[in-house]
Amino acid sequence: STSPRTSQLDRSSFAMATTKTDEKEYTTRVQKVFDHRAEAYDTTDRWSEFHKAHADILISNSSIEAEHTVLDLMCGTGMAARRAAKLCKKVYGLDLSPKMIKSARKATREEGVTTAQFEVCDVSSLTADFLEKKGMPTKFDRILCVSALVAE
Repeated sequence: STSPRTSQLDRSSFAMATTKTDEKEYTTRVQKVFDHRAEAYDTTDRWSEFHKAHADILISNSSIEAEHTVLDLMCGTGMAARRAAKLCKKVYGLDLSPKMIKSARKATREEGVTTAQFEVCDVSSLTADFLEKKGMPTKFDRILCVSALVAE
């Protein structure tokens, strides 16, 4: 069963995807939704098992090799990035939500993963300059995106 707050946020997410708003307002609303869900996203969020399975399928079908450098766009809590990091040289995860990135960093430490770096970034305005400033490469062997909310 979902809490009234979660249910309200799910309705809000749907409204964001189906209602025309300006880009800044939309980005702010998306960030708030995922900031709210970050703590429970990997464990008690009603979609957590779906996200885990989706990440596993993506990683198993990505042909990631030991020498690869991987970029995970809209990485959320880093679920796919952490799995990929166990297979490759380095993984970089980017997400709009500071709380999702905080959760990704925490889970990475807890799992002993040392080959992943996570940064807050609105990937709709991602530039090579941003990557370079964060000490990231500008070319990758694989680019992942487990799921994305897309609105017209």
